[in-house]
Amino acid sequence: MGIGIQRQNRGQITRLEGEDKSWFSTTEEILQLALNYFGNLFSASEIGADERLFGLVEKRITTSMNDELLKQFTEEDIRHVVKSISPLKAPRIDDFSTIFFQRYWHIIGPDISSYCLSVLNGETEMGEINKTRIVLIPKVEKPKILSHFRPISLCNVVCKIIAKVLVERAFILGRHISDNVLIVYEVLHSLKMKKKSRKRNFALKLDMSKAYDRVSEIFWLE
Repeated sequence: MGIGIQRQNRGQITRLEGEDKSWFSTTEEILQLALNYFGNLFSASEIGADERLFGLVEKRITTSMNDELLKQFTEEDIRHVVKSISPLKAPRIDDFSTIFFQRYWHIIGPDISSYCLSVLNGETEMGEINKTRIVLIPKVEKPKILSHFRPISLCNVVCKIIAKVLVERAFILGRHISDNVLIVYEVLHSLKMKKKSRKRNFALKLDMSKAYDRVSEIFWLE
């Protein structure tokens, strides 16, 4: 019991430091600070379309791959994803866990499938389903500013079903995201080995606080 209370106290945010180095300790102040910070983080900024940049990207999607990506979604796609989601993840904003959907799929399945398919096939917008609950996970031992926390969005199960169906559709056999990590290690190792070479090289480390899932939709469309 003592360990549980200790963990609960450790997970509480009692005060935070703002950009102006002042401290905020009341619940209202901390909430407003978090709203401002994450509102800016999750918002889209103006981008300039540069055709020269996109022209440098080699086309790797074949016609058969494109046909596979563009085909209509089916009820089987929805059913497969519902079965694959972990049943006991943290409750979402509507307080329903995945286990409820899995256990009573024979009752609610047709309605859930119909809604998900209408969204996936471009017939309906997500609306209220797209709301999430953000949980802050500390990245350091004693976090004092909001950048010391990793935001985890707990979207409701229906939203997660839609997202995972899209991920499953985008999966290409034989390709793994870990391949990119291995390539980076190989490139950095190559740069280290060429320190004495007359030909100079450099690596550019970018600010990745905005991950791929928070990049502007306009950027992806272009």
